[in-house]
Amino acid sequence: MTPPDHALLEAEDDALSKQGVPLRYRPLDCFTRLYGAVPDGPARDSLFEPIIEWYLNRYGEAVRWDGILGRFPILIKGTVYLGLARFVGKGTVVSDWREGIEGLPASVAESVSREEFRQIAERLSLGSNAYAHLSNLRIDHSYLDKVQSKLVQRALYDLENSAMILKSSGDTQSAVVMAHQATEKFLKAALRKSGNTTDLKKFGHNLPRLIESLIRRSPRYQWLKIPTGNLQSLSPSMELRYGLQPKTAEDATSAIHASLYVCGSIALMWQFDNARGTDRANFKPGRFYLNGMWQTLYCKSVQNGMAILTLFM
Repeated sequence: MTPPDHALLEAEDDALSKQGVPLRYRPLDCFTRLYGAVPDGPARDSLFEPIIEWYLNRYGEAVRWDGILGRFPILIKGTVYLGLARFVGKGTVVSDWREGIEGLPASVAESVSREEFRQIAERLSLGSNAYAHLSNLRIDHSYLDKVQSKLVQRALYDLENSAMILKSSGDTQSAVVMAHQATEKFLKAALRKSGNTTDLKKFGHNLPRLIESLIRRSPRYQWLKIPTGNLQSLSPSMELRYGLQPKTAEDATSAIHASLYVCGSIALMWQFDNARGTDRANFKPGRFYLNGMWQTLYCKSVQNGMAILTLFM
């Protein structure tokens, strides 16, 4: 396959710019527009190389990927830091937890108690897992229609912006609003994917109403009621957009992680659906399975359509 010429790349980049796609995402989005979903490997690398070189020549180092899938807030000693979801290949990578937090002073890290570390480690693990699933969705969303793809794309920007705003300005209210918006968009994409034909705008910003409608069409989303309910309680009816209703840094951090959990979980469900060729799972007791992070699980039982799994760590 011949590399795209400069005129084609310029046209694609201009189109992405008009859509408001951030610069750091454009090389990958340009690649997807030109070639679709291509598995990782030498063929993908050879196709991507001319695109990234063109972007580097046009924009400089600002477009070079730093290996970070996403950033999310971690609250340590009352201060908001950014956790880093790094790209890793298959298998297990062991690293110092302090390397996963951007700009963490050594003195602060040394003062962390065992209980504080457990909470930090949980946030680091869950945030990184969620961004791994969302990154896979960015690479291959060919099974989503245009409406679903646009909703997912804007949701990803909301998630990224929520963390950056919380860190840079401390605007907790805006951070909660953006986390709510990201979840809302993923639920609406899931509702459309499940066959809903109702105008999605009619659902407004009410997450409980969205999740109930989604569950009626597809009961397998039932387990997302709790995190969406928690998120809705932080921003009921999204009135935060219209007045001053201060939220704490803990509120904003919790909202962003709840949204990451919901969006990342939905992304993973879709990826498994696409790999299986169906949205119906077929777990069987006594068998072992691999999840999206290549972790091993054992199916203990299946009760009322729900699989009971043990995760080996």
